[in-house]
Amino acid sequence: GVFNRLRAAYLVLRSPFRRESYLEQLGDAAPSGGEAHAESAEEAEKELAQGEAHLAEGRYEKAAWHFRRAVEGDERSATAHARLGWALHKDSPTDHVATREAHRLLERSLQLDPELDVAHQYLGHLHLAADDADQARHHFQKALRTNPDNADAAEQLKTLG
Repeated sequence: GVFNRLRAAYLVLRSPFRRESYLEQLGDAAPSGGEAHAESAEEAEKELAQGEAHLAEGRYEKAAWHFRRAVEGDERSATAHARLGWALHKDSPTDHVATREAHRLLERSLQLDPELDVAHQYLGHLHLAADDADQARHHFQKALRTNPDNADAAEQLKTLG
């Protein structure tokens, strides 16, 4: 309701990275066309790489900022949606608004690419955090089916029994 919207607005405004991203969204949209799309996709790849570097270092807020820009640059990138959802969750694991947004982004990622193992892996972790072991197990199993080398999913399944 209204309280959740106010809280979401507060979270955006208090964070310099989220605030900057929001202000950029308010600016003019990029021109459309083939050349602009190619530039946009290339820029999205750069943002994705920068976000992944921040994610690996545990700088979740900065990672989310870059992943959001990657999603804006390439709306069809399942990986960008999945990474943004995961970074939002990791940045605010107890925030219900952030968790709902993370879940929405991960579901969108799977709509774009049902075989993306990390989307299932991240959803498994979100379900674990919500004490839903059955759904967590389901997503970790799907992650392993699509990528048998997903060590995190294998480890989580072993822990779940």
